[in-house]
Parts: sequence; C-alpha cells; structure tokens
Amino acid sequence: MLHFLDERGLRVASVDCPIRRPLYDERELENRIAAIKSAMQLAFQLKCGVLSVRIGPIPKQDAGLSYDVLREVLNTLARYGNRVGTILAVTPSGGDPEALLDVLQQVTEGPIGVNFDPAVYAMHGIDSLHALRTLHTFVSQFRVRDGVRDVEDQGVEVPVGRGEVEWDALLPMLDDTSFEGWMCVERTAGDDRIGDCGRAIEFLKRVMLR
Repeated sequence: MLHFLDERGLRVASVDCPIRRPLYDERELENRIAAIKSAMQLAFQLKCGVLSVRIGPIPKQDAGLSYDVLREVLNTLARYGNRVGTILAVTPSGGDPEALLDVLQQVTEGPIGVNFDPAVYAMHGIDSLHALRTLHTFVSQFRVRDGVRDVEDQGVEVPVGRGEVEWDALLPMLDDTSFEGWMCVERTAGDDRIGDCGRAIEFLKRVMLR
C-alpha cells in the first residue's frame, strides 16, 4: 500500500478506529483496547503516526467509576502509543469542551491529541471557536466539516461553508495555534459527497487567501 501511495505522491494522514461502545463501558473493554492497540501499530506502519478514535460522551467526574475507567484507559493507550510511535487523537462527541480538556490533562503516560471536528460542536449548539480555544494545545488533526442545528434541535451535517461554523474566524485561530497537522476534508452525508469535498477545498482556499 505504501508503495502504491508513494507512486502517486500520496500519504496517509491518519487511521480511524471505530468502536461500538464508549471507552469507559466495561463490557468487552479489553477487546476494544486490544483492537485500538492493533490499529495504533497499523498507523505507525503506514507512516502517519496518528490514530483517531471516538471515546463517547465524557462522564462527569462525580460519576465515579466511569470517569476513573476512562482516565485509566486513555493513560494505558497513551503509554502504548508512546512505545509504538503513534498518537491517539480523540474525536469529540460534541459535549462540553472543558470536560474533555479536564480528561486530557490527566493523561500523563504519553502523548494524546484531539481530532478536532467543528461540525460536531455546531450540531450540538456549541460555539466551535470556544471549543478550539479551549482544546487548541491538544489538537493534532483537524476535521473539515460543517453543520447546523435544525428547527427540531437536531444536528445536521451540511456542505462546508453553509453551516454555523465561522470559518473566517476559525481558520486564523487555528493558524495562530501553530497547528502543523493535517486538515482532513470529509463529507459523511449528502448525495454528492466527493463533489462537496472538492468544493470544500476550494472554499478553504478562498477563506485562507482573504
């Protein structure tokens, strides 16, 4: 695969590891940890060194066991990532960014990052500028998506530039953080996803040149 990509001037930005349950759900937890570790090895072999994973909504600290389990699992994976050369990048679920920051600051066994997704925050009615300002020191990858909150108070993904993400302010803020990771354009809904991705790239170029 690496040879195939190299011939075309391409690189792998990151590997994503989908899991069925939150990382603090103790049902089959050891199997999920083993799967994530295996994916971290794959990310290193693909020479990207970043593995993104959703950990689920952050439990409250006073929730007791769930919070403690999450903290322990993240430290276990960070320690393993430090050994194999892969950073675990947490993809937010749209909750309070301060709650995610609190958890990340308690990971001391190795590096950990955030796969920042402004659309998730927009779809949950949270200011993505505030979220980036809160989490900027941990952002290792940036997911280019957009979203809105509809009349039924539900989150809907829309083409980049047509949602509630304030790109004119968000991109300069990202630049000010000395971000050096990948900006990964994605479209997970709609009838013309490839076309929407192409238009998103052109939109980003226009915003960056202003």
